[in-house]
Amino acid sequence: YCLGITEIDPIKYDLLFERFLNPERISMPDIDLDFPDDKRDLVIKYVAQKYGINHVCYITAFGTFQLKSSIRELFRVFGYDQTHIETVIRFLEKDPSEEEIRSEFSLHPELIELIDIAKKIENLPKHISTHPSGIILAYKSLLDSIPLKDGLNSLYQSQLDAQDLEKLGLLKIDFLGIRNLSIVSDMVDEIKNSDETFSLKNIPLDDKKTFELFKAGDTLGIFQLESSGITNVIKKMNVSSFEDIVAVLALYRPGPMDSINKFIENKKSGDIAYLHADLKPILKNTYGIIVYQEQVMKIAQVYAGYSLGEADVLRRAVAKKKKNILEEERKRFVLNAKRKGYSENTSNEIYDYIVKFADYGFNRSHAVAYALFAYQMAYLKANYKPIFLAKLLNNVIGNDKELFNYICYSHKNGINVKSPDINLSEDRFIVINGDLVMPLSSIHSVGSVVTKNIILERKNGPFKSISDFKLRMGSNINSRVLENLINACAFDAFNKTHAYLLQNIDNYFESYYADEERLEDIEELSYEQLHQNELSALGFNIKYDIFNKYDEYKKIYKATEAYELSEGKKVNVVGTIARIKVIKNKNNENMAFITLNAHYHYIDIVCFSSEFSLYQTVFNSKKLVLINGEVKKRNNELQIQLIKAKEI
Repeated sequence: YCLGITEIDPIKYDLLFERFLNPERISMPDIDLDFPDDKRDLVIKYVAQKYGINHVCYITAFGTFQLKSSIRELFRVFGYDQTHIETVIRFLEKDPSEEEIRSEFSLHPELIELIDIAKKIENLPKHISTHPSGIILAYKSLLDSIPLKDGLNSLYQSQLDAQDLEKLGLLKIDFLGIRNLSIVSDMVDEIKNSDETFSLKNIPLDDKKTFELFKAGDTLGIFQLESSGITNVIKKMNVSSFEDIVAVLALYRPGPMDSINKFIENKKSGDIAYLHADLKPILKNTYGIIVYQEQVMKIAQVYAGYSLGEADVLRRAVAKKKKNILEEERKRFVLNAKRKGYSENTSNEIYDYIVKFADYGFNRSHAVAYALFAYQMAYLKANYKPIFLAKLLNNVIGNDKELFNYICYSHKNGINVKSPDINLSEDRFIVINGDLVMPLSSIHSVGSVVTKNIILERKNGPFKSISDFKLRMGSNINSRVLENLINACAFDAFNKTHAYLLQNIDNYFESYYADEERLEDIEELSYEQLHQNELSALGFNIKYDIFNKYDEYKKIYKATEAYELSEGKKVNVVGTIARIKVIKNKNNENMAFITLNAHYHYIDIVCFSSEFSLYQTVFNSKKLVLINGEVKKRNNELQIQLIKAKEI
């Protein structure tokens, strides 16, 4: 903290140095460093320059043979009939005994032989790869201690894996590239363009807008808080302070999750019973529940006089749950506590309490650091939403599904996303008057090189027409790119129909742009065709979105949203058919499982044979459809049993 490596004040947040680096710890510490993902390579290059390439190396990881992949390769190598592969794999997934395998394939001894070979080579090294984040940093030259080979970026790579390197006493440091750090860094740079004094270090930790966002569960795009499970916890907990965010991040993990309901109950009621009054200062912020490893250490220090170094050793030992260690530590703990004046019964109760939570507790230092970064992202989202969403979108360009999800989310939050514009769009999403403008690079077949060429030419002045565009871009643009630019609405500012632009693509190649005025405009394409063209160019729709009339139809038919479904109710839902799977029932009749896209939320629908025959044509519709049915629960998931369906 004093060196500026971290912004977390350890005194303010009651963090323990002994949890970071304990002089009484025998094993080497783990060191993880998080950097913006676009700066990670720069840091590794710096480390190599600073300490010398003989003192820094990447770490080898060995890919191993796995049973299923081994079966596939053995079938190929031995030239056996490929039709048996999936049957063999599905059977092996049941983890059969040796006897069951020989019984199942008694008529195919060659398959038994293959399975025997696959099991023998399972987990043997198959190929060499590079550890995703680990770097070895050594005081002495690595040339004198381990075998090396050429690695990435002109650095060496070990020929030993991380486990063997650790046994040799070498320290692995994980240099992690975090996308969210890049997003925040870009956001801060953009905010500083209009407010030079802005700094994340100075934002208030009690911002009203930010906590309104948490209470609403609006955590999409927030570091470590995006999953539906943790979002539900945040809403139930009614997060109202920075400490609550710290607790959520520590609790929402296997083990500690069992304490979430009790934590929420204690927070709401304020009725907290402590085993001893001296526990209150330690557990007050977590409503009487051990959440952090540091709390275990503090309890051992306060009750049994352990040094914090000894308390950390106790925490690690007790977490292993070995009976002999538990009993030895109990005797020591109780004896020390009695010397401090605590009763034997209370001391045993407190020790049992420690044992219960020791392996569940999360490192508070981690939780506070994660919580601060999550809060900073939430603050930026709450107070600079267009910029926040633009940066999120920029990080998923090329992934149509994620891009579309974020665009839908933007619209629902009142942030308009505009189609690409040949005179405005860049190679990333930009904010103009509070709206987001799509990049040219998001259009299929356009790509980054063409986009850069367009932006470069635009510095000579805006394009005045599509002919002007073609004349100036010349051979940098082909017909396919031009067609997709038209379909993505990039030329709509020129006030020409898509039908006109598409029909005259070749004419533009031949003529001077003034001749464009002599070309006759023609009637526009149908909405359905414009919809399909835009879909092919972008992978989704912006301007010609079939859901433009969703809200209107939702009111007319009193439709229910996906998140409003509840078991046993009869409902109407409006949407498009995203997917349909037709199967035969036991009477050899067609029935279907349908996925409905209900305004970017998905609903599962089951259609039995009697209804399937009546509404089969509706399921092939590319328009909005109305489904009437009853909400049922199947495999613990809600779905609608279809009663009626129609195209609207």
